[in-house]
Amino acid sequence: MNRALAALAGLTAFLLAVAAPASSDNSARVAGKATVATSKTPLAAATITIRDSSGHTTSVATDKSGRYAAIGLEPGNVTVSFEAPGFLSQGRTCRVPGGETGRFDFQVNRIPRVITHMTSGPVYRCDVEPSTVDRTTIQ
Repeated sequence: MNRALAALAGLTAFLLAVAAPASSDNSARVAGKATVATSKTPLAAATITIRDSSGHTTSVATDKSGRYAAIGLEPGNVTVSFEAPGFLSQGRTCRVPGGETGRFDFQVNRIPRVITHMTSGPVYRCDVEPSTVDRTTIQ
């Protein structure tokens, strides 16, 4: 019986030792959410790329609620980038200390559609405002 108690105590000590590093882990973490800027609709299956201060890069996908998370990053400057078909890419860098979680939320806009019209006459260039037309013929 003493042997069984000793084995149980040893197993308990082992399990506590294995679980303890998770609470004292000094790695950095990032988490956030990706949504459409105009409607606040979550973006599922967007690619989030994370580069930590050691240069290690990892990519994760957003879930159906637009959320993502990555753990085990080297503390320091962390760059997080967003990409999804049909949306403008975004990225930002922030310092994330060890043992902390950096929050990177992305509110993204769709890629604007470009409308072209071909004519047989001269081609005009439209500048900043659609109502302003530069009457210089493009060669």
